[in-house]
Amino acid sequence: MTIINGGITVGLSGVSSSGCQNCGHGSHCGSPLREEAFKTRGDRLGVIEICRKCRCSNCSKLDDA
Repeated sequence: MTIINGGITVGLSGVSSSGCQNCGHGSHCGSPLREEAFKTRGDRLGVIEICRKCRCSNCSKLDDA
C-alpha cells in the first residue's frame, strides 16, 4: 500500500472553481503538482507527479486574455 503525503485522493468530481479541475487540489498554475510518496511504514518512495497541467478558473482567465 502507498500513501501520498496528506492522504491525497486524485480525480475528484465536483471540484470547486478555485481549484484544479484535473486533480482536485488547489491551483498550481504554470507548474506540475508533485508530492513525496511513502510506503505505509514510512519508507520514502520518492517524488511522484500528481498533475501535469493545472486547469482552474485562474488558468482559463489567462487563456481568454
